[in-house]
Amino acid sequence: MSSPRKTSPGKRMTAGLLVMAGLLLVREFAPESPIAIAALIIGLIALLIIIPAYFRALLSSRRDR
Repeated sequence: MSSPRKTSPGKRMTAGLLVMAGLLLVREFAPESPIAIAALIIGLIALLIIIPAYFRALLSSRRDR
C-alpha cells in the first residue's frame, strides 16, 4: 500500500492564488452574469484555503530555523 500524499502549504498557496487570479478575470469580463456570483463564492473558498496555508508555511519555516 502506498502512503497518503501530503500537500505542502506552499503548493496550496500557489493553487489558491491561481484560482483567485482566474476568478478575478471572470469577474472582470462578465460582471453581470450568474457566473460572476459563483466566481465570488469560489474566490472566498479559495481564500479560506490560502490563508491557513500561508500561516502553516510561515510557522514551519520558523520551526526549521
